[in-house]
Amino acid sequence: MPAAKTGDKPPLKRKPMKIGDSVKVKDGIKDPDSEDIEISGWQGRVVEIDKEPDHDGNIFVTIEWDSLTLEQIPAKFFQQSLIDGLDWKTMDLYESELNKTSPRDKKDDVNMTQDLLPEKYYWFSIGEEGGRISNVLAGLNPKDEMKCFQAWDKYLEQELSFPIQAIVSESADNWIIKRGDVRFK
Repeated sequence: MPAAKTGDKPPLKRKPMKIGDSVKVKDGIKDPDSEDIEISGWQGRVVEIDKEPDHDGNIFVTIEWDSLTLEQIPAKFFQQSLIDGLDWKTMDLYESELNKTSPRDKKDDVNMTQDLLPEKYYWFSIGEEGGRISNVLAGLNPKDEMKCFQAWDKYLEQELSFPIQAIVSESADNWIIKRGDVRFK
């Protein structure tokens, strides 16, 4: 190793992250639970740091996403998180995948956004069909059953015309309509 020249500055040592630091995900990083979701640029705050590095010397950091990131996260991320039973509010990443940054919001903004999103993505937990249901019921409180039923009624009135032709794919034993029957209503 060559000797250091007079006037050479020692390499800057990065300060370790601490709880409360605002961080931004580095370029090229993907969601560790779904490699098809790019998370570069997502921002949040450090809420937990593992005390011990893993066998490769990496330290896990838990990030709580900030309100701006939560508002921009693709619906696909929420859907996959809900189906898989994962927490969409936080994510564990290696410290080496993050850069410190300045905060873009306040904790109250994060809390408010976290409270609103479950209503927006309520139906996504049931999979692909949930996305289609969400489109029909957009803007409605999913717990207001009457308004949801009224929206479905309106949607079906616009989309369906009778009579329709249907082929029975399943039927109960001893039922008047049998599998393979063609029916009109």
